[in-house]
Amino acid sequence: MIASARIVAGPDGLQVDEEEAAATLYVLYSPQVADMLMGDYGWTPARYEKWLARMILEAVIR
Repeated sequence: MIASARIVAGPDGLQVDEEEAAATLYVLYSPQVADMLMGDYGWTPARYEKWLARMILEAVIR
């Protein structure tokens, strides 16, 4: 799992530990989030994928 790879320190000095990274990925990858954005908000799969990639980079990888 990507979340267990390491603790990541961002330029702001904040760190994401394995537990937080795993929880963040769990939420971001949840089908409920995809359904809400593509169903309720009408996002295309391409827009959702771009958003998901950006959120993972910002929240976990930094």
